[in-house]
Amino acid sequence: MDVKIKNPFVLSLQKKFEKALLGFEPFEEKPRLGVAVSGGPDSLALTFLANDWAKKNSGSIIAFTIDHGIRKESKAESLYVKNILSSNGIEHHIHRYSGKKPSAGIQDFAREIRYRYLSEMCKKHEILHLFIAHHSEDQNETILMREWQGSGKIGLAGISAIIEMDSCRILRPLLKIGPHELKKYLDYMGVDWIDDCSNLNKNFLRTKARDY
Repeated sequence: MDVKIKNPFVLSLQKKFEKALLGFEPFEEKPRLGVAVSGGPDSLALTFLANDWAKKNSGSIIAFTIDHGIRKESKAESLYVKNILSSNGIEHHIHRYSGKKPSAGIQDFAREIRYRYLSEMCKKHEILHLFIAHHSEDQNETILMREWQGSGKIGLAGISAIIEMDSCRILRPLLKIGPHELKKYLDYMGVDWIDDCSNLNKNFLRTKARDY
């Protein structure tokens, strides 16, 4: 692992990440961070980048996975994430949703559930800063989607890097980092990720924007 950490690309990405976090200061002394992780390449890379930064600042992170139960593979995927993170000494908690699921509007439902439980888990663990893994292509897709939907100037500003919530701040430090960089980083770290098949569903507007 030490050899991989010294790789010039890894060091460059870590510095880019640290620079992004400067825009989110101040953090408390010995910061305690929350990271939302699904097991995809973006959130896994964010988790390891955040863990590295927290350690350098005498802090720590807790990774949170929300299992919506929408796909049959979700339980196994959440356990896979726990295994990866636990083997790297990262604290990880899973919250499973067991309520009713809608027959339509699945993406909006999943997003609402995810942020609701992430907020509750941050409050429970006294987390002040929650990292979310939206990256540069997510930003471009969001702007395109909002343009299609006729958003005004505020909507076309894209995804906000900082959102203040009652229990914590939502922070998105990857908005100027591309997904290819995150996958390359995981390759150097020797970490395998999960590919979400729902990202290929042509019925979802974001998938159409991604292919545009």
